Amino acid sequence: MKKLLLFIILFLLFLKTPFTQHTGVAQFIENKGQLNENVDYKLTLNSGEIFFEGNSITYNFYEKGKISALKHGRSLTDSTINGHSYRVNLVGSNLDYKKKGLLKSTHYYNYFKGEDNQKW
Repeated sequence: MKKLLLFIILFLLFLKTPFTQHTGVAQFIENKGQLNENVDYKLTLNSGEIFFEGNSITYNFYEKGKISALKHGRSLTDSTINGHSYRVNLVGSNLDYKKKGLLKSTHYYNYFKGEDNQKW
């Protein structure tokens, strides 16, 4: 099980495909309170996200063409965006783990948290 998880993480870490945003290199975003508390890391794709959550991985995928059209300001004749979500539970995995990021990126994200705009 550990080898499978390690393989998945390394595969995604070194993934260079048109699926990833920005630079074409997979960028894991550490959860520092901007995501649900069960999420450790998020990987954003052009057509969805992958959430790493302790002993599970959640995949959310959407219609890439429609998402791309909305990002580029085009209107859609059909506003329905189909998607799929899958959660993989890593049965028997070690829940006593320590999060450790590797290869820190120079790119960063800003988030608006809460409803008090004085704290933004």
